[in-house]
This record gives sequence, C-alpha cells and structure tokens, in this order.
Amino acid sequence: MRGGRWGVLVLVGAGLALTIAGIERGRTRLAERGAFPQHAGGLSVTGIAEPVELVRDAHGVPHVLAASEMDAWFGLGFAHAQDRLAQMLWLVRLARGTTAEVVGPSGLEADRLARTLGLGRIADAEWEQLGARTRGVLEAYAAGVNARLERLGSGGVEPPVTAAQVELPLDAWRPADSLAVLKLHAWGLSGSIDTSLVLHDLLKRLGGVEARPFFPRSRLGEPLPPGDRPPLTAGPAAPPWTDSLRRAVGLAGASAGSTAWVVGGAHTASGLPVLGADVHLEPTVPLLLHVAHVRGGSVDVAGAMIPGIPIVWTGHNGRVAWGSTHARAAVTDLYSERLAEQEGEPRDHYHTGRRWRPLEVRVETIEVRGAEPERLSVRSTRHGPILDRSAGGTEQFAVAWVGAGARGGATLAALLAAARAPDSGHFRAALAGVSTPALAVVFADVAGAGGLQVAGWIPQRPLASELVPVPGRAPWYDWEGPIPFEKLPRATLGEGVPFVVAADNRLRTRGARRGEWFWRPGVRAARLEALLGAALADAAFDLADAEVVQADVAEPRGRVLVDVALALADFEELGSEAREVMGLLRGWDGEAGAESVGAAAYHAFIEALAGALFAERLGEDLFRRWLAVPYADPAGVVYAVVLGAGDSDAWSDRDTVSAAVAVALRDAWLELASRLGASRRKWVWGRLHQLSFRPFIPAPGASPLGPLAAGGSGDTVATAEYAPDAPFDVRIASLFRLVADVGSLEEVRVLLAPGPSEHLGHPDFGAGLDGWRLGRGASLGLEPAVRTRLVLEPRS
Repeated sequence: MRGGRWGVLVLVGAGLALTIAGIERGRTRLAERGAFPQHAGGLSVTGIAEPVELVRDAHGVPHVLAASEMDAWFGLGFAHAQDRLAQMLWLVRLARGTTAEVVGPSGLEADRLARTLGLGRIADAEWEQLGARTRGVLEAYAAGVNARLERLGSGGVEPPVTAAQVELPLDAWRPADSLAVLKLHAWGLSGSIDTSLVLHDLLKRLGGVEARPFFPRSRLGEPLPPGDRPPLTAGPAAPPWTDSLRRAVGLAGASAGSTAWVVGGAHTASGLPVLGADVHLEPTVPLLLHVAHVRGGSVDVAGAMIPGIPIVWTGHNGRVAWGSTHARAAVTDLYSERLAEQEGEPRDHYHTGRRWRPLEVRVETIEVRGAEPERLSVRSTRHGPILDRSAGGTEQFAVAWVGAGARGGATLAALLAAARAPDSGHFRAALAGVSTPALAVVFADVAGAGGLQVAGWIPQRPLASELVPVPGRAPWYDWEGPIPFEKLPRATLGEGVPFVVAADNRLRTRGARRGEWFWRPGVRAARLEALLGAALADAAFDLADAEVVQADVAEPRGRVLVDVALALADFEELGSEAREVMGLLRGWDGEAGAESVGAAAYHAFIEALAGALFAERLGEDLFRRWLAVPYADPAGVVYAVVLGAGDSDAWSDRDTVSAAVAVALRDAWLELASRLGASRRKWVWGRLHQLSFRPFIPAPGASPLGPLAAGGSGDTVATAEYAPDAPFDVRIASLFRLVADVGSLEEVRVLLAPGPSEHLGHPDFGAGLDGWRLGRGASLGLEPAVRTRLVLEPRS
C-alpha cells in the first residue's frame, strides 16, 4: 500500500517521475508516523473523574483499566479512536447517508439507501428513548472519542492518513452515532431486499415447480409445493439491484455471519466447558471488528467489538464466555404496493385493499462533493419506505424491516447487561431484551452450565412470505408482533447433550410460532458435529483441540458430489482434458487446503457445473445474480440436482445432468490451464483462491493488502467463501476467532486479521496476520502482559 497511495503524473520523463514518486512516498511515511497514536506516558483529558490506564499487550490489544464504569467506557472510546478513528467516522457517514459529501457521486447509491431506510433518523429517535444507564454509557464513550479528536491537529498529532486522503471531516462524535452504527450493522446482517428480488425473478422466469430447488426448505425440511407459494406480483420483474450498504460494511457474502459451539465439561480436560466462535466478514483493512478489554466498576469484559459501538459481541467477562452468531432469521419483507398513478385516482396515494390512503412523503437533501445537491423524495406506505427504482409502473415495493422500529437501543442495553452477567442464567435472561440484529448466542459459565439461545425481534407471520415480495393489500401477510422470547430456539448443555452448535444448522421455534429463516443447509454444522463427536472420545478436549477444529477445511459434501457426478460421466466419450480433471477429482482427499490440487479441480468443476446446469435456462444476468444472493446455497442446488439425477424433478433428467458433467469437466480444465498455466504442480487451490484485504474506506489510489493464498471455501468450518463475480477470490472469511476454556479464562485465545490498527506502517497494523496463517490465537486474559502503558489524567 505504501507508494501506491497517490498516482504520479509523468511530466518530463521517467527520471522525474521516479523523483516525484520518492518524494510522495516520503511524505506518506511522515504522515503515517504523525498519525500514530501515543501509547505510553501520560495525557491530560477532559471527561473523567479519576485516572484511566490504557495498557497495550504484546499484540496491540488495548486494555482499559479504570476505577469507575463510566470512566472505563470513556477510555474505550479513546482507545477505539486511537486505533480506528477514520473507520468510525466513515461508518457514521454510511449510516447517516452522507458519504457523497466526501467522495462525490460514487457515494450516492449507498447514501440513497441509508436515507430511504432512515437509519440516522431512527437512531436519533432511539436516543431519546434510552434509559439513564445506557445513555450514560454512550455519553461517556462519545466523550472518550472526542477527547482523541481534540488532540488531532495540535502538538504535531496528525489525523489518520486515510481520513486526510479523502478529506474526511473530523466531526465530533455524538452519543446517537453509536446507535446509528449499530443500526447499520443490523441492516448489513439482516437486510434481504436483493434475496427477495432474485427469488421473485426466479419465480417469474421458471414458475413454481422449476423454481422450487432455489428456495430454502420449509420448517419440516421439505420444499413447499408450488401451490403454497404466495402469488406472483402483478408488476414486471424488478431491475437488477444490489445492497450497496451491505457491501460497504463488508457483509455482502452468502456466508456473512459467524459460527459458535460449546463442549460440555464432562468431555474436556479442565472439567468445564470449552467454547469456540468465529466471525465471517469480508477481508477489509481494517476489519469491521476490533478487540479490546474494558474494566471499571461492575464491568470487566473483553472481546470483539465494532468500533463505534461499546458492545462485546463475542468474548468473556471472567465468569461467562459467549459467541454471538447471526440467526439468519427473515426480518425484512418486500410488500408489492398498488400506487395511484392512473387517471381519476388520487395522486400520492396507495391502496390498502380497502381504500386509498395517502403516502407519507419526506424529502432528503444529499450533499454531493463536486456536484449539485440531490433531492431524494422518500415515499412510504404503512409497511415502510418504497424502494428506490424497485419496479416500474403502478406496482412498487415497500420495505418492512424490524430495525425500522426504535429498537436498537434495547439491543444495546441488553448486551451491556449480558456483559455484566455473573452466570449463564442471568446471561440468558439478559438476551430477552435483544431486538435487532437477531442473534443465536452460544454461552458457558464457570459453574459448568451453558447452551444456546436465539434472541431478537423475529416477526410472526399469519402466512409465510417464503422470502418473495407479497401483496401489500393482503392483510394476512402483515406481521403479528414478535415471536415470544420463550418460544425462540434454545438448547442447554447437560445429560445427553454433550455439545451445542450454532452454524448453518436448522433452528426451530418452540411451539407453533411461525418464523422464517434463510438457507441453513447444515453443511458446516454437520462437519462440526462430526469433529466434536470424534474429539470427545478421550474426554480431554482442550484449547489446542478447539483451534484444530476451527482450522478444519474438509469438504464432505464435495467428496460425495464428486463421486456421484463422475459416475454419471461416460469416460469413453470424454476428451483428454476432461479425463485429466476426472483423474484429479478421483484422487482428491476431500480437503480444501491451500496446497491441494484436488480442491482446485473440485471448485473449478463445481463452478463450471453450475453454469452448465443453470446459466442458459436462467439467462446469464439472473444466473449471476442468483450466485451472489446473500445466504443462498448454490452449491447445495447443484448437489441436489446431481444426486437426484434420474428422478422426476424438472432439473434432474439423467441425460441432461450427464451432459452437463462432461461439459463441466472440460471447462474446468480450461479454467485451470488459463489461470494457473501449463505446469500441473502449480494447479493448487491457494494460487486460484486468494485473499486480499480491500481498503475499508475508498481512498484515492489506496491498494489492497495481499493477495494471500487461502484454503477453505464457503462450506468449510474455516470459512473462505469466494465471489462468483470474481471467480475464486475470497469475499468472506473467518477473520476473527476465539476459543475459551471457562475453567481458565486467563487462557482465552483470539485472532484478528489483519490487526487492531488502521495506521499503515504501525507495528499493530498487521499484527494478526501470522496468527491467522497459523490458526493460533493470542491470549486475551483480564490480566494482560504489559507492552505499553498510557495514563489519561483528568484535566482540572
């Protein structure tokens, strides 16, 4: 990234260009060093009652040590602003829809969506409803951020280089900004507009019978018959649409979310539960997550946080350890609304099914750098705002989202209470307050208790939407409030339950309450259950075993798919290229390590097979959109079609599947040869499957960090999902991991790639890369080994 930050105009010749480039590199390095935060000594600040220590351990993790809770939250705000200030300010602008003011027209798409959803407006409304204790936390945290901001530009302290590059205003942090970033994160996890639009278009193109394999399965694990699908909307197919906010925040992949599990103490070396958790995010620099420890008053908690939000999503407090995963509950619906646009109908109205009702209209002004401001008219029905450019004519889609209610403050208060919980019972009870995003949380305590709890405002629906747009005029598609907390899925460690897993496995509500869920194929969960079951045989499971489990890259579904597919191919009819790939696949051990030749052949083959089976029938555009749908399972559809070859299913004609396999074998050879060259020794997965950390903020000339060879895939425990629009490049990966033995919480291990700091050139910038490569975390105990110590003194 150094030296690639600003382009150099060649004015006279190559020599002059090199001279200018050297000057620019020197200036960049000086700016980087000037932006490095002070980690040792003392500083005088306003906003604390007593001194606060910021201790950095050997891996750059800040440990905030204070006498009172509010001083501790102040220290966390200061530490987050030291490490991630530019990222924090950018997240707030994404949430409030003001990025175009900084970067120009390229920010408009994300800004329009943020303004349409009203993320900033909702956050401000939530702030007014918060209880006193939660308000105090956010006020103290904001004061800490602002204390860091006050130092910039004074005494030789420079702003982060990225902030300077994009001329990002160093605006004061408001307490409600934390709620806005929380709202943005919740949308990134749970917004499903693009999913609904793609499924809508699949139904329109294929009809109910042929579209059935592309949908998630029902509560009972079987596809719903076409007659049980909601009727198609009357309007035309929606134009292609992508969720720009989800992409901007690093949650655009099918595997975005996390995995967590806990093994009961009867099977561990310590006699107490061992917990593991990892988070799947887009590789960005810096990563969306940060690791810190906060101690003061009744709070003593360490773990993964999003800079800007004082919540530990995955971590421990010395008594309870937990891992939060995305529940993949459907909390967003699209309603097809009939607008009054024909002659004789009342303008600016929509039809409820009984009468015309006026649209709610508000106008948002978006400032655009280098251009005139844009006026955005946001029209809303009783279900929510109408999606910009969602469809033409009189039929438009309104977005109903759980997060549109003023509920984010409840999540903040609930998770702050969970961080103080003395045991699993209190921890589970605190989760009852979680609203959005919906979470599946695995936990364990020092008494040996543990389990799983789904938490969140998950809609009850009289009639399932099946994730496609539903008629806004039909009241039986309106939500009936949330599923009661006591009816949400849960599990408890105990006799007959040696371990609990929250991955892509099915979650069932307790009782007849109807909830809807995204794809949960159970592939990673099944592999985890097999690994944990095998490891429990010697009753001595420990942290080293836990890290081995997290690093697993086996592809059990892949091995089965290969065996069935190759049995369908007519060897005598295949050309030499296809036969060579067949030989590589037959010799594959089912592991997707970076050095595996078989894994490279398998993924080239399955990508080609998906195209051979579906691309022509869907059309290239819809096919590509389907491959990119969040939380979808294209490999699972290929798997089902191949294993069902010869059945009466519309896609499983044996001759058609056999021909597709032959084409895919040939095309896989062409892909491997063109991308990796003639030498078969170079046909390894890590050369095809590479990970680069893109800049979190789109600064001019900023370069990605990488590429790095990566193993795994979207199906493996060590997740490394690749992008269909940039074949085999990693778009989502397990970049934060935690393992904890509650019998010895001083031994908790975490890894965070690339590192805690956003400051290029700082020792902490890439501090987590070696641990990520090796699959071994660093200690995150509550009594840190001190590398540096900074004392914040109260200013008189």
